[in-house]
Amino acid sequence: MAESLHRRFGDAVELVVGSLRYPERRPWRQHAGTPEDIPQMDQMEMTVELEAPIAVATGRTARGALRVHNTGTEPIVIATNGQVTAQVVDPITRAVVGRFAGAQILPGIYFRAAPGDSVVVPVLVGTASISPDLGYAVPAGEWAIQMVLELEDENAAGWRRGTDRPGRRRFRTPPLPITVTE
Repeated sequence: MAESLHRRFGDAVELVVGSLRYPERRPWRQHAGTPEDIPQMDQMEMTVELEAPIAVATGRTARGALRVHNTGTEPIVIATNGQVTAQVVDPITRAVVGRFAGAQILPGIYFRAAPGDSVVVPVLVGTASISPDLGYAVPAGEWAIQMVLELEDENAAGWRRGTDRPGRRRFRTPPLPITVTE
């Protein structure tokens, strides 16, 4: 479809397939916050695992579930829009290679776990490539996903207002395996 539109309208339109411009495969926009900018989560505070294996077709999206276990001594509150959005990473280099490319609603939905308890958080996985070398979609194979968890401190002044996000900390999960299929 992108090729047909490109032939018909040329440079009169800006075409984007997933996260890359068409036909030159340049990133459509910069992605805020690389994983290296966000600290790895502290296993003394929480651990994570997938509820079940996740398989997603190349160029498509899938949903899964992340079990977060509170291993700390304080309650944890994960701020979401109803789910966390995964980044597809190379399991060896841990470089981000793909993501969900689309709009999401942004209601404030919180998942809580007391010390010693677990909570299941929905996960959205998209395979739009952000790496021009891979093409427009993460190809079939064994990959990994990581999520950025935003933890809320319910005791911080003004925590529900959302202004300047007082009392919020961000952590990235360790990579968890997924399969991308044809």
